Amino acid sequence: MRNVPSQHARAGFSLLEVLVAVVLLATGLLALAALQGSLARSSAEAKTRSRIAALMAAEMDNVRSTIPYANVVTAPPVTANNPDCTAPANDVERAACEAGVGSLTLTRTVTRYGANSGGTTFVSGAAPAGSQTAEFKDVVVTAQWTDAANNPHT
Repeated sequence: MRNVPSQHARAGFSLLEVLVAVVLLATGLLALAALQGSLARSSAEAKTRSRIAALMAAEMDNVRSTIPYANVVTAPPVTANNPDCTAPANDVERAACEAGVGSLTLTRTVTRYGANSGGTTFVSGAAPAGSQTAEFKDVVVTAQWTDAANNPHT
């Protein structure tokens, strides 16, 4: 007579099945841990870019609202290198502190355009003296900064 194990004795998992399940679970957990680190870095970079974009928008609002048109000119760059975050001297230093960057430079460049002598197109430079043709200024605000890892960004 053969000795056949009962149904109850055959229930359960083999050692190989448990080992495969543990390896799959460990691989998934490692992938989640790597994703978490990547998300943290991306979140910090997004915070930095958001704060610097807000600084640039504030500069454009300042140009639009407080500076007379005739005085809208190219400004010298404003730089914050390792700013004193206990008492920031200006908006650029405050933004550098809030964004957590080591160096931040804000530059405003203004290009003046005026109608050509025939009044048919705009060219770089002022409209001819005494003319009644249209004129406008193109204002470009740029920011350059270095992050905590000393990588340059624009």
